[in-house]
Order: sequence, then structure tokens, then C-alpha cells
Amino acid sequence: MNQNEYEEKSAALTQEINRIEWLEEDFLSLKRKHEERVLDLQSEFHHLSFEVESLLHHVPEGSPRKYIDLQGNEDLRRQMVHYVREHLDQLSHHATQVRHQLDDEREERIRERNRLTWE
Repeated sequence: MNQNEYEEKSAALTQEINRIEWLEEDFLSLKRKHEERVLDLQSEFHHLSFEVESLLHHVPEGSPRKYIDLQGNEDLRRQMVHYVREHLDQLSHHATQVRHQLDDEREERIRERNRLTWE
């Protein structure tokens, strides 16, 4: 391979390496934004749940629905905590897989670039 071919292939591989790094940065940014939104959803849900609970405490003590509704509200709050925990765990697992895949692709391009020779 002559010097021009070497430089062209090396530049192309460097561009590919940079593209993979940008993909990883974009992916991590999207992951963080998604996590923030999920946590915002959880926070808003908790806020609404506490408002419902506060309203239910104003219902007369003899009302049979009061305790059923309070228990239902607490059940929903627990389900939301479980959902968020599971969702974030799955997201983290998938993110790790994607990062490993991108790392592998980047390392392969670096090895290809390092194997280039010219005369």
C-alpha cells in the first residue's frame, strides 16, 4: 500500500472511531435524560399520591371507602417504586450492553488502523 492509500484508509478509520465515540456520547446523554424523566415521573406521582392521601384524610372516619382508597393509593405508590427500580435496572443493563458493543467496535477499528502498513 502506498502512502496515499495508507493515509486515506487511516483517515477513514479515524473518522469511524470518532463516529463511534460520538454515538457513545449521544447514547449516554439520552440515557441520562431518560433516567431524569423517569425519576421526574416518579416524583410527580409521589406528589399526587400524597395529595390524594391528604384529601382522603378529610373523609369522615366511618366511611368504608376511605381505608380501601388509602390502601389502594399506598399500593399504587409501591408499584410505582417497583416499576421505576425495574425500569432503571433494565436500562442500566441495556446501556452496559450497548457500551460494550461500541467499545468492541471502536477497538476493532483501532486495531485495523494500527495494522495498516505502507511502503
